[in-house]
Amino acid sequence: MSLDVSLLQILKHRKDYKRLNRTVNERAIDTRTAVILADFGKYFELVEDCEVIPLTREFLSWFTTVAHRTLKPEDISVYRKMFELAELEPNETAKQMLVAKLLEADLAVAMSDAAERWQRGDEVDVAKLCRALVEDYESQVVRKVKLPFVELTDTLFDEDKNNAGFKWRWDCLNLTMRPLRGGDFIIVAGRPDKGKTTMLSDNLTYMAHQMEGMYPGQGRSIIWFNNEGPGKRIMKRVIQSALGVSLKDVVQLQTDGKLWEAYAVSVGGDKFVIKIMDIHGYRSWQIEDILRQVPPGIVIFDMIDNIRFDGEMINGGQRTDQMLEAMYQWGRDLAVRHDCPILATSQISADGDGLAYPTLAMLKDSKTGKQGAADAIITIGAKNEAAYENTRFIGLTKNKLHIEGHPKSPKVELVLDGPAGRYVEAV
Repeated sequence: MSLDVSLLQILKHRKDYKRLNRTVNERAIDTRTAVILADFGKYFELVEDCEVIPLTREFLSWFTTVAHRTLKPEDISVYRKMFELAELEPNETAKQMLVAKLLEADLAVAMSDAAERWQRGDEVDVAKLCRALVEDYESQVVRKVKLPFVELTDTLFDEDKNNAGFKWRWDCLNLTMRPLRGGDFIIVAGRPDKGKTTMLSDNLTYMAHQMEGMYPGQGRSIIWFNNEGPGKRIMKRVIQSALGVSLKDVVQLQTDGKLWEAYAVSVGGDKFVIKIMDIHGYRSWQIEDILRQVPPGIVIFDMIDNIRFDGEMINGGQRTDQMLEAMYQWGRDLAVRHDCPILATSQISADGDGLAYPTLAMLKDSKTGKQGAADAIITIGAKNEAAYENTRFIGLTKNKLHIEGHPKSPKVELVLDGPAGRYVEAV
């Protein structure tokens, strides 16, 4: 009953009633308290200038002679006692404790409902639902809402003045795009088996050196989400790219007991800065959970298309391109929320097979959806003629990070040095 009395003490104030009444779950409070709260709302509508309900005076009279004329004397006595207790004013600490208790009680009831639905055999993902309920509870009780104003300060243009951000190993990209910064969402596109993984490992092992400079003392990592094949295959490619040597040389370094020291030096000192995570079959909420646990400096999605999305993301009659647009917008949102660049791989459709510079509309299963979410789209083109077996053509079909006075697309030829896990300039 103490919870109910405290609730009445607070919600007799119009401003608190409007703010908190929506959080009250009638199944978590006494029946009489629920009746009184419902009448609080009616009374505030009737007496428009009432800011604090006079419980033991006008409200008691209205309650017993108008709203509930058939109450028995013993019931009136109980209500009068409740009104007398509720007439007192709670302190601010009591208010905070009450809100927490209210929301906790509501959480318990909602959890029970979820369990009942599961026991009835309803189609419900209990883990996901309970997780969402807990997150909603924490957002209202634990977190303090900060108004999301963008600050207008003298530091606004510091990134541009200092040319801050992650720089590529490839000069052709450094000359056409500004450095990568938090919130940037980049798509790396190419036909299957044409060097997307090597492109990423080549550049990310170069960016690994820059991590501490970009996020000093934050312990951030390059997180590579893989659902395209065995993760250890990517890890091997990363090590080769970092060292710029063949697999045979890597094995020799390991035999000599020098591999991990050499690898650590090649990525800036921390051999764990690049983390490969196999996420085959993972759902979107599990990805978000990982990012909360492991602070990201750069995130790679290889590929977003294969991640399983729940709820509103399930294809309930939507076209594939609409689904993909929502999925890639989710990736862009993560980049903003975690203040880090995100790179996502995508395949180029059959229309782009054998083309040096595929066009913007040639991303697989998407004419505009994926494209709209990206700040830049890097294409890795390849010709089918034998003479161009290892030649790759680097283009930018979209470039919102364009450097003024420079071409929007590099349109250069690089040579894929597969054994060393690197790209080199064509001669």
